Amino acid sequence: MIQRRTLIQRLKDRFPDVDTVEQVVEAVIGAAPVGLALIRNRTIEWADTSFYRMLGYKRGSLLEKPLHMIFKDPEEYDEVCERLFATLDTGVAHEEAEWVGKDGNKVVRCYLRVAPVDCRQPARGHILAALDITGRKQTELLLRESEKRLRFLSSRLVEAQEHERRLVARELHDSIGGKLTAIKYGIEKKLRESGRSPRGTGVSMEDILLVVNEAIDETRRLSKNLRPSTLDDLGLLRTINGLCREFEELSDISIRKDIKIQENQMPELLKITIYRILQEAVSNAVKHSDAHSLCIRLEEDAGSIELAVEDNGKGFLVEQTEPLSTATSGMGIESMKERAELTGGLFTLWSEPAKGTIVRVVWPVGKKMTTS
Repeated sequence: MIQRRTLIQRLKDRFPDVDTVEQVVEAVIGAAPVGLALIRNRTIEWADTSFYRMLGYKRGSLLEKPLHMIFKDPEEYDEVCERLFATLDTGVAHEEAEWVGKDGNKVVRCYLRVAPVDCRQPARGHILAALDITGRKQTELLLRESEKRLRFLSSRLVEAQEHERRLVARELHDSIGGKLTAIKYGIEKKLRESGRSPRGTGVSMEDILLVVNEAIDETRRLSKNLRPSTLDDLGLLRTINGLCREFEELSDISIRKDIKIQENQMPELLKITIYRILQEAVSNAVKHSDAHSLCIRLEEDAGSIELAVEDNGKGFLVEQTEPLSTATSGMGIESMKERAELTGGLFTLWSEPAKGTIVRVVWPVGKKMTTS
């Protein structure tokens, strides 16, 4: 560190035409984007031009004035001063505070740094440096509002997508599925009336019936994937039971359910999000984890709704797998995270090789839910 005498000598050598070193120091201080003041016993003993300019006061008008007069909130003044001055023996302390300008017509949000003039004798006072961060704070507020608006618009977009899925699923099930079923019954009736159709060079009635049956099954599968009708007809909890039965029938995995929540405790617009995330998490576990057991936990506790899907499979390194998840696992980790966050939830994923995987989402019940 340069000693004071050395610094003064260097300044004199560098600026031989300037009358005093104080002029150089004053110029340096004036060019800095901060306001400086000497505070002793919470009184303003000295302040530079930038300090006065920041608050709109005339130079010298704050000398011997109490520091609290420039604080907007008396309670904030007590809290900030307590943290800045009370225990500051060495080093530098920093805080944020709202100051009010002359005549109370200007509010300035400041970033404050304080250091003692002499660490051995704190009574000599403290140097306070204040940086006007009002513009930055306003920008941060606008960004937060913009992000909030973007999340709202994104949730409305996904809500519209789910609405379209519901309509398409009903059309597939009621219209196309109904017509295919009528065709199937008509062919079966003709077969019963005429006996077994002779197989010639053309297509037999049995072949047509087989295609119709496949079309009906495919229509039902598409309809269910778009929007399970049980979700609207029977509720989320019974839909989860059916989903678990299907996965158990199609795989060797055993699924245990730990559900401690009632249907009416979940916002309607949140149910489809829970279902989609659960569907993807269980599907990924069945396809990729090599687990033989899986636990689904859904509960309401301490003002939050929590969903967790835990398997005892082979696990993986999250940082290596996550970027590839969207391309390899349907909705993917990123989309599950996005669905959770769009509805105000906190998504976490934990996994380690040979230790299994946990997908967990927590939604605050008190917060207004958006749909997914």
